[in-house]
Amino acid sequence: MSETVDTTSEHNDQEPETAADLDNGWISRSDILEHYAHDKKAASLSSSTFNRYRPSLQGYPLKNLQNITTPLAPTDVIFFWHIPKASGSSIKRILTKCFQLNRALNKNDDSAVGSIDTSSVAGIAHAKRHNLIERDQFDAIVSSYLYEGSALFTAQHHGRLFTMMRHPVDTAISLFHYLGKATWEQHYNSKLANMTLLEYAQMDDEELRIDNWMTRYLVRKAKGKLEEEHMKLAKSVLESKCLVGLLDHFMESMERFQSYFGLVDDDTTPTDDSNKKLRGMECVEKYNSGEHTNANNHAVVKPGDREWDLLAEKNRYDIELFQFANELWDRQGKILKELDHGASWNYRPKRQKPPK
Repeated sequence: MSETVDTTSEHNDQEPETAADLDNGWISRSDILEHYAHDKKAASLSSSTFNRYRPSLQGYPLKNLQNITTPLAPTDVIFFWHIPKASGSSIKRILTKCFQLNRALNKNDDSAVGSIDTSSVAGIAHAKRHNLIERDQFDAIVSSYLYEGSALFTAQHHGRLFTMMRHPVDTAISLFHYLGKATWEQHYNSKLANMTLLEYAQMDDEELRIDNWMTRYLVRKAKGKLEEEHMKLAKSVLESKCLVGLLDHFMESMERFQSYFGLVDDDTTPTDDSNKKLRGMECVEKYNSGEHTNANNHAVVKPGDREWDLLAEKNRYDIELFQFANELWDRQGKILKELDHGASWNYRPKRQKPPK
């Protein structure tokens, strides 16, 4: 049987009542992280143990993700962990347009296989309730919510994680300029439009600026002080579970992605033939060299500038994580050459749209 979340679980009345009851201040009474309902050991524990969720590499839901060196299985599903302002929008289009992958999309996207919004916790909860991964309909899932997204996968349909990373200060600067004008975005904030980057870097407002975004989402701790144990877990998740891409090496990152997942690269056509669709890496090159979706122009800030240095200090955990990711990038390059599993991706056929 599949591992599904039962919202009538006997443990429901023992779940945290408020966000404050979670030691990370994240999501109260999540429909996704009813983690103890999936842990046989926890079933025998006293009710006092059901008051907190503590992220663990071996526990639910991260155990639903394959380790990076585990051989590719035909039931695996790609999970793109979307880090803001790191070419995520372009990559989402590349998945469907260049590699012909069926992915869960919201109803406003014209290439949607199913009307599922995995960019929100509510959308992920909807997908989980309808056991959409078990329908074997999707090749790929995209979400910034690592833990909630991981809960979509099961022992029968594991997730395979990959991401694209960018220097944390560049990300913070880009987000500041973007969210101050992107009125269509959920996290648009008009306060940013009337603020200088220096004012933004100097302030201490967790509601307006989330520092160390990558570390916090890797350890599910939205607010509060980060400790060395959080950095250790964040590094462990990347090292064990995640194929890391670097924005500064975008094309090579996508080549690794294609090779690792065994994606088919056929039916390519010359770039001067406008009547034919490009496939595979030729298509990726087209997206990489063209105008990037959600790109925004702003003044260049560099190390040594006051704004940069302030944001670097506030994002010191993410900078350490990014340095580790660069080391991991080198090691994974060698691992991929040795891995050479020779498997091809099991493309899912298009099927009926999931329930609304």
